Amino acid sequence: MKRKFLATCFFLLGLVLSSSAQSGETLLGPVTRTYLIRNAHIIPAPGRIIQQGDVLIRDGLIVAVSDKPITPPFDAEIIDGDSLYVYAGFIDGLSHAGIPKPRKKEGAPARVKNPGNPPPERAGIQPQRTVLELLKPDEKTIKELRKLGFTLTHTVPREGMLPGKSALILLVDAQTPDELILRQEYALFSQFQPARRMYPATPMGIMAKWRQLYRRAEQLHSWTANYEANPSGLQKPPYSAIHWSFFPVIEKKQPVIFRTENALDAWRALKLQRELQFNLILADLRESWDLLHRIVQQKTPVFVSLNLPEPKKEKKETPADTTQQTTAFTRTTSFKDTQAEYQRLKARRDSVLKRYYGHAAELQHAGVLIGFSTIGAKTNKIQENLRRMIANGLSEDAALAALTTNPAQILGIDQLVGTVEPGKLANLVLTTGPYFSKQSKVRYVFVQGEKYSYPIKPKKKKDQTATESESTSLAIGTWEYTIPSPQGELSGTFVIEDVGGVLQGSMTNMFSGETVPMDEVNLEGNTLTFKVTMQIMSEQLTLTVSGTITGDSFEGSIEAPGQGTFPITATRISGPENQ
Repeated sequence: MKRKFLATCFFLLGLVLSSSAQSGETLLGPVTRTYLIRNAHIIPAPGRIIQQGDVLIRDGLIVAVSDKPITPPFDAEIIDGDSLYVYAGFIDGLSHAGIPKPRKKEGAPARVKNPGNPPPERAGIQPQRTVLELLKPDEKTIKELRKLGFTLTHTVPREGMLPGKSALILLVDAQTPDELILRQEYALFSQFQPARRMYPATPMGIMAKWRQLYRRAEQLHSWTANYEANPSGLQKPPYSAIHWSFFPVIEKKQPVIFRTENALDAWRALKLQRELQFNLILADLRESWDLLHRIVQQKTPVFVSLNLPEPKKEKKETPADTTQQTTAFTRTTSFKDTQAEYQRLKARRDSVLKRYYGHAAELQHAGVLIGFSTIGAKTNKIQENLRRMIANGLSEDAALAALTTNPAQILGIDQLVGTVEPGKLANLVLTTGPYFSKQSKVRYVFVQGEKYSYPIKPKKKKDQTATESESTSLAIGTWEYTIPSPQGELSGTFVIEDVGGVLQGSMTNMFSGETVPMDEVNLEGNTLTFKVTMQIMSEQLTLTVSGTITGDSFEGSIEAPGQGTFPITATRISGPENQ
C-alpha cells in the first residue's frame, strides 16, 4: 500500500506534491510556466509593430499575440509591459558559448614521429566530435549573451581545421548539457587554423587535406550505399569515424560552416565549395568587399562578425597649420609637412574603419542573406558595434532581421524561432526602449518560456553621495521575513549591516536554518535589492530579492531564474529605526 506524504519543498525549485514513498520525491516544474505580457510594444518581425498588445506564454510556447487584451489564465504571472518593447529572441550564428577555453597543458606536447602524416587529433582533424561532449552548462558566456538578448546560439567546438560538429543550444540555466541542446550535430564546422609544426601547417595545406578527406569520404559513401543495397559479393567497407562524419554533408543533410575572418579565407572556402559542391555557410566574416560578387554568385549566406576594430583615441594636441587639403589618398608635398602626412594617415585609417563598419550593409544591399556571429567579440562591445553598423548604412530593420529572422532561415529553424508568433518557442527579449537605442536596457529575457529578469538600477544623482551614509540606516537591522506557499508560510531572518559605508548581510535558509551571505546588496532610495545563493534540495540556487522599505516594513518579491517570482514581506525586529 502506497504511503503518501507532503515533502518539505521550496517553491522556487518547484512544488513537491504528494508522492509515492516507493518512488521517492517527485519534483514538478516551477509554480507557473504561464506568463501574460500586457500592454507592450510588440515587434512580431522586422518592419512590423503592434503599438499596444499582449503576449501569452504557456509551457515554453507562444500561445497568443494580440492587439486586444487577452484574458489572463488563472495560473498566469502578469508582466506589466507598459513602455517595454517585445522582440523575438536573438540568434547567434557562430559562437563558443557553453564550451570553455581549453587549459594550457604544462610542458611541450609529445613529439610527432612523422610530422608529414601526424595523428588526426594532433593535426586538428576531429570531425566526429560533437558539441554535446564538450558543453559545460555553467560556462560564463551563456549568461553574458543571454543578458544581451540572445536566446539561441550556433555553438561550435574549438581548435583545429576540423574540430567537430556544431549544435544549436538554448541559453538556459541548466544542470546537464542535454538540457541546452535544441538540435544536435547541426553542421560540420571547419576553419583555416593550421596545425603547429606538422601537416597541414598552411592554408594551402588545409585546402589539400580537405579535398583528400572529402574525396575519400565520397568513395566510402558510394561503397557503403552499394553494400547496404546489396552486400552479396561485395567486400564490407571499412568504418572510419572521420570520413563517415562527412556523409551527411555529401547527402546535403548538413551544411559546412566555415569560419573565415578575412576575404582571402572566404575565397578559399568558396573555392572548395565550388569544387566539391557541399552546402556552405560563411561565418565570422569581417571583410568581403573584394569578393562580394563571388558570394552573391554562389548564393552563400554569411554570418557577419560583431568583432569590429576600435577607433583609436586621439591625443588632444593643437594641430600645426597646414595649407594642404588632406584626404586618404593625397600625398604630402614635402616630407617636412608632418601634420599634413598625419592627417592623411588619419583619413586613410578612418576610411578603412568606415569600410569595416559598413560591411554588413554592403552585403545586405547586395542581396546576401546575413546574420551575426559573436565569436571573438567582447560581449560588452556587441550593442555598441551594432549601433556602429546602423550608423554606417545598415537599417534598424535589417539589423533586427540579422538577429532574428535571417539566422532562423539560414539555420533552417524558422518554423521554431525568429518571430513573435503563436506556436513558436517562447524565446523573447523585453527592453525598456527600442533595442538599438543607446539608452535602452534589457529588462526580461525568455528562453523556451523560462523567464530571466534584469532589474534596472536607477542612476545616482550627483548630490546623492552626500546623503548615502544617512540613507543606509533605512535597511540596517534584523528582519524577520515570511513567504507564502501552498504548504503554509515559510519564514526566516535576514540581517543587514553597514561595514565601512558598504551594505553587507546574511539570510537564513528557510528550511535548514543555515545562514548564508548576501551578494550585491544595494539600496537606492527606499528600494532594497540583494542576491543570495542557497542549497535547496541538493541544488544551488541564486535568488534575487527586491522590495520597498517603509519604516520597519519590507514588501517585495523573491525570484529564481526560470522558476518564477513570488511575494516576500518582512518586519524589522531590531535595528536603528526600531530602537
